[in-house]
Amino acid sequence: MQLTLFGYGELTDILQPVITTPQSSQILQNTTAYQFNPPLLQETTDILQYLNTLLPVTMHDQKTSITTQQFIETYSRVKEKTSSSYSGRHVGHYKAALKNDVISALHAAMISFPYQTGFSPNRWHHMVEVMLEKDPGHPKSHRLHIIALLESDYNQSQRILVARPMSHHMEDHKMLPDMQYGSRLGRECLSPVLNKVLTHDIIHQTKMCGAFLENNATGWYDRLVSTLVFLE
Repeated sequence: MQLTLFGYGELTDILQPVITTPQSSQILQNTTAYQFNPPLLQETTDILQYLNTLLPVTMHDQKTSITTQQFIETYSRVKEKTSSSYSGRHVGHYKAALKNDVISALHAAMISFPYQTGFSPNRWHHMVEVMLEKDPGHPKSHRLHIIALLESDYNQSQRILVARPMSHHMEDHKMLPDMQYGSRLGRECLSPVLNKVLTHDIIHQTKMCGAFLENNATGWYDRLVSTLVFLE
């Protein structure tokens, strides 16, 4: 058996003729006779076929304005310790504005204007990347988690106008797989861990045969090969 290891540049050169042409979308739609060498596994073909059978559900009545009440409810939940802004606008400023309905309405209107007109403040165009230690006290290069800090009002406007409506839409139309537990109402992140332990215990006690497949991006998303991710 021969094992060939490809570096990032070599892998990109190999896939470049495929991922940068219209054939990439045709492959995902399973509408092409593109010949891979070696050929695709049957499991991969089945996945592509499954993706091709999912019919998109259009979101209607997408709103572009944020009400005063939405602004108040959102910033009432935002924590100052875990939120910040690159421009220097402290989250405490927005929390102080909650005490006055007129100021809250002004902030809600200012956040809504970019979505209604296509204009966006310059401070929305910048962000800060912070590297957090996964192992406190041991800042190893491969054990650093990079997070991006966006402008606070931009971040919360995305939450109100995009993230929450989209998550509700996907739940209502059953577009999320049962195995998805994160950020879902009525599901806790510890539930899949408990299910895994119980499953392993049952297999052990009953002496059954079992196979498990776990996919995890080593080093989190900053270590993913972007050209491959774009195919999904």
